[in-house]
Amino acid sequence: MSDQFYNSMRDCLEIRVFSTCIVRAQIVLLAEPVAITDEASSLRHGAQLLYTAALHLALEAENLRIVKEQAQLVMDVKMAGLANLVAGVAHEINTPLGATMSSVGTLEACTSKI
Repeated sequence: MSDQFYNSMRDCLEIRVFSTCIVRAQIVLLAEPVAITDEASSLRHGAQLLYTAALHLALEAENLRIVKEQAQLVMDVKMAGLANLVAGVAHEINTPLGATMSSVGTLEACTSKI
């Protein structure tokens, strides 16, 4: 299923509230003393199918969220490694350059006295 589907589902309803409503409906269905007839049995079976489908959607949405967070964490680690590499390269370039500039300044000061 596509990201757009999950985003629209998430926008339309809060998964926890939806799951809670399904659980309450299931409790009501199981708690009511109903004579088992073909209709009651098929209604109960339909409710169980809806409940299972809702749980499946909730799990799929949670799995998608976890995958996205994992991808973001991997990207964060890569960016941190790149930042350390760039800082190290800048340090390696800047340190000899700074030492050279300092030496040139000292040499100029010494040669100007002569």
